[in-house]
Amino acid sequence: MDLRQAPVYTAFPLKSALLRAWIVLLALVAGEVAVTLWLTGGTFIFTLDDPYIHLALAENIWQGHYGVNLSEASAPSSSVIWPLLLAPLSMLPAAGYAVLLMNVVLASGCLVFLARLLGQVEAERQVGAFSEKTRTGILILAVLLANLVGLIFTGMEHLLQMLLALMIVSGLIEHVQTHKVPRWIWLAIVLLPLVRFESIVVAGAALLYLLFAGRALASIVTGLLIVACLAGYSAFLLSQGLSYLPDSVLAKADVAASGVSKLAFNLWRNLHSFKGPALLICALLFFHTAWFRSVSANKRRLMLAFGLAISGHLLAARMGWYFRYELYLWISTLALLFYLYCVPMLPDVSRGEKRFTKGLLITCAVFSGLEHTAAIATTPLAGANIYHQQYQMQRFLNEMWQKPVAVNDLGLTSFTNDEYVLDLWGLASSEARVLRKSATSPDWMAELGDKHQVEMAMIYHNAVWFETVPPQWQKVGELTVTGIPITAWFPVSIFATSASTHADILQRWQTFAETLPEGTRFDAEKPAQTQPR
Repeated sequence: MDLRQAPVYTAFPLKSALLRAWIVLLALVAGEVAVTLWLTGGTFIFTLDDPYIHLALAENIWQGHYGVNLSEASAPSSSVIWPLLLAPLSMLPAAGYAVLLMNVVLASGCLVFLARLLGQVEAERQVGAFSEKTRTGILILAVLLANLVGLIFTGMEHLLQMLLALMIVSGLIEHVQTHKVPRWIWLAIVLLPLVRFESIVVAGAALLYLLFAGRALASIVTGLLIVACLAGYSAFLLSQGLSYLPDSVLAKADVAASGVSKLAFNLWRNLHSFKGPALLICALLFFHTAWFRSVSANKRRLMLAFGLAISGHLLAARMGWYFRYELYLWISTLALLFYLYCVPMLPDVSRGEKRFTKGLLITCAVFSGLEHTAAIATTPLAGANIYHQQYQMQRFLNEMWQKPVAVNDLGLTSFTNDEYVLDLWGLASSEARVLRKSATSPDWMAELGDKHQVEMAMIYHNAVWFETVPPQWQKVGELTVTGIPITAWFPVSIFATSASTHADILQRWQTFAETLPEGTRFDAEKPAQTQPR
């Protein structure tokens, strides 16, 4: 079959099936919102505290400052462009709902391109199109496999990342089928690494494919444009007295800070995650397929490119944390697996090859379906966790404190809070990030607290976060979520940074505790345990 003469879908087909899947998506979103509001008493909250870091940065960007504290620059976001997109929304009274709506639009865009990919597969199948019921079922299943519902409620940039990745996959398949490159693919390739840095693996894979598929000049120019954009962003950070990468990246990504020795550890960690082994097997299958001379040159290039993309993510990027980090690559991989199985890619290979591909596709679909069903089921509970912990911390700061504070979980504590927030973990403080990683005692926490006139700290006091605190800090009590822990695993320990402020902070918390909703509890520290440690 001459693919250039094939009835390839270059528009957005399957309107009826797409509409049904979109209605299912909206119904699930409406249900999640309703249950979340019921659990929080009418307050909408995202499932993570992280989106409020972006909103805190965005509200200051709108005022012409880059950082979560107006008194100093900081780079707490792992995305170049997401806070810029949020800047006008952060000023709205219902900023959370505005971000939610934007994510619904982005999820709808992902569904449109999934439908486009399905149409492209249908156009190349030798046995014809799927039935309308099958189309609808595949697209509804795709909502689950891509975790579109769960990602909407994280309030993060992952849906924009996924949309751009799907645009790239669809555009590359269009080139395989027609030898034509849609113009929008170049924009998607440029934007993808600016949404999240690890996306460079997919953008690079696409450029590698196009470079060897006769689009060398455009690929080189696009690659240089990406480098220029990232270099420009690094130059901007350096001009603000920051590092060449955001503090959020340097604080979390040991690979970026420690070099090659950490790549092996990161690979080992990713292969112990839920999707890691499946992604590795898919990469090996793509590499295997790229060796077959019976496969067209462009299809071999496509498989080789995405095998390299998966390998790059496994080596240098993260997996997991509430079903989000790898999903842009996961759904792209599943789409290519589906394409590999459904089209006549390997005409000279035994049926065992097809059976293996089908088995891998089904296994990946089943396991990710089960995992993302858990995400849908726990989304309202996760939102309630953030409401009962970080939202109550925000309330205390705005209603009872209105002074500088030290935290280790930046987010709601800095959003709509004009007072200084000392981020001890270092996402919003280069100084804290460097000291946390290099200091041999907790005295640096006290020194930074004194420097910024911090009288109270609210941190996770355990082996995962901060096992020791300065000896002069006195524990006031703990804020505990009494419900099922989903995204708020640890109680928040409240410390007075000096003995002279302990009584005042305790009195404020005891007064505030009377307003805490059911599901949140403040336990004052027993007097015998409030000695300097």
